[in-house]
Amino acid sequence: MAPVITSDQYAAAQSEMVISWWRDWTRFLTARGTLNTIQLQRMSGTMTTVADAFDQTQAKGSAEAQERQATATLDRLPAARRTVFEAELNDRVALLQQAAGTAASEDLTAFIRQALHEFTEQAYGRVTTGKHAYKAAVPCEARAWFSFEPKYIDSLPPEAAWSIARPEQGPPPQWQLIAAIAGIIVIIAGMVAYYLWPQLSPAQVVIAAAPATILVNEAPITPWPVRAVVIGETALPVARLDAEAWPAAPSDVAGWRTSAVWPAELCLPATAADPLPTAITLLSA
Repeated sequence: MAPVITSDQYAAAQSEMVISWWRDWTRFLTARGTLNTIQLQRMSGTMTTVADAFDQTQAKGSAEAQERQATATLDRLPAARRTVFEAELNDRVALLQQAAGTAASEDLTAFIRQALHEFTEQAYGRVTTGKHAYKAAVPCEARAWFSFEPKYIDSLPPEAAWSIARPEQGPPPQWQLIAAIAGIIVIIAGMVAYYLWPQLSPAQVVIAAAPATILVNEAPITPWPVRAVVIGETALPVARLDAEAWPAAPSDVAGWRTSAVWPAELCLPATAADPLPTAITLLSA
């Protein structure tokens, strides 16, 4: 059965998603802004007009280090997110270029700088007009835009703490897959047995398997006894059955075979198992 997600859990998950995208979005804008600034300096010759040769070498080395760092930041971004960010940047540059009446073949460095500035202002909630006015806005999956109050930016938890509190969900461990497959097989086998041999006994065996022993740290434990079983909206008391044979006549009391630990073996009245229940709840001490 799939876990039930409450509205609070859904809101928390969506908030985490938006904040995670916002962090990568601001990293992208900062890194692209650094590369754009270096490109503009190279085009204008700012980096080659330093009079002192030592200062000129230092400026060039600093720019190259910043360029490597910005490129590394972009490379660390998830590929899907960077694709969204690049698409948004390209579209904004195209709009600015169209508004200026500039041909597509002309240099776009200045337009990229303007687009990065506008996006940065928008990301920190400093834009006063438009749909996301006074909101911190970020493009997310499928290029859908989300926004939140910028006052929360300073109170966001550190990224390391956030990842520890809510780790990314990876594929389920192998034992979980095996348990899920085994559970499906047991359910199908029980349904087949019910429909093919309903006349064998007035009492329906819901789950039947070889007795087993539950071990904790390789030591046997005594399971809590089953006190009641809930089928739909009907609750039945459960009696302990130490004998190997099930009761021959219907009863208003369910039976629990104490010799079988896991899976548990229950005997239900035929009326309680018709139709075959889709869910059974066991109540213990």
